[in-house]
Amino acid sequence: ERRRQEEAAVYKGLMTSCRKLIEGYDAKKETPASWMDRFMDSRKRGQRAPPEEQEEEKTFLSQIFYGVLRYMPFLSILVEALLVKHTAGTAKADSTLYKIVSYLTIFRSDELGPRELANIIRPQHPPAMHCLLQFLFNAEELNDWVKREWARIYDLKYIEDDIIGGLQRRKPKFIPLLEELAEQATQVEQAEAEAQGEEAQGGLPRPPPIPPTEAVPFNLSKPKPRLLPAPFPVSREVKANPVNEKVLKRTSLQKIMRKAKTRRVEVGKKTLQKYLRQPPEGQMAGEGEAEKPALCNPPGLQTMERPSDKERIREEVEKERNAELTFAPKVGGEVPEFGEAEVRLNTAAILRAD
Repeated sequence: ERRRQEEAAVYKGLMTSCRKLIEGYDAKKETPASWMDRFMDSRKRGQRAPPEEQEEEKTFLSQIFYGVLRYMPFLSILVEALLVKHTAGTAKADSTLYKIVSYLTIFRSDELGPRELANIIRPQHPPAMHCLLQFLFNAEELNDWVKREWARIYDLKYIEDDIIGGLQRRKPKFIPLLEELAEQATQVEQAEAEAQGEEAQGGLPRPPPIPPTEAVPFNLSKPKPRLLPAPFPVSREVKANPVNEKVLKRTSLQKIMRKAKTRRVEVGKKTLQKYLRQPPEGQMAGEGEAEKPALCNPPGLQTMERPSDKERIREEVEKERNAELTFAPKVGGEVPEFGEAEVRLNTAAILRAD
């Protein structure tokens, strides 16, 4: 554990030196090489490390310095999109750190390897590193946020195949690191939230959480079921009154049938008389007419009383049709008599006759 802490301190110091080296460079005042030499000279004065380690540090710092300067437009687009996309988990003051880690992940991860790159990333702020790596290994977010801007600098096929495609190919190797950073980020956020709570309490420890209130129903009286009255018995006994002997002797079924038949005949006669055709006044029915069935009076329609010349029109139409029915067709005029025609011969007719 102590060794891991020492290694983490070394990597954190290297990243701090890289940030100072990149942030302190001013292209208007000096060249990258002169600034690199001057920075390393100032760094040697405060170090007591062996020359071999100093040379390795110089190589590491110079490669990161020149690499970040070379891809500065590319990395600036990426970091700006990251700061906009993950505002809560990142800080603008750490833009240089994000550029360095992005440069190492995109362009130098094959040389460093996942293990060495993880050692460089672990000492940094876990929430920010987790947001950065999630953004880098998410192809959809890269296509939506930075692909169009990157295409203005580099070829589109190079971006799709080498940059985004290369990150997707290397993603399985970094899944353990992403899970570790996610767990550390959660712990850091919880610790920061607790620290903010203590500051709000004036430096005092936070009181234990109050258990939530449990809902308990009121002690109300329960309604008693209402007793239904017992059903009363319904009598189904049928009682018939005795037959009156006087009425029974005075009336019989034959009398009732005869009375009904007589009534039907009378009603039929009245109905038939209502619809019979009455003979004209002063005219008596002849012999045999009484035996014929009576005809009912037709309904009196007002349309029958209107004047009509239908018969006259029918006669005219029949006359026109009969006039056409003849077997003596009309003879045309006589054929006129024509004299002998005078034929005039032209040159063509004379030559043809010859």
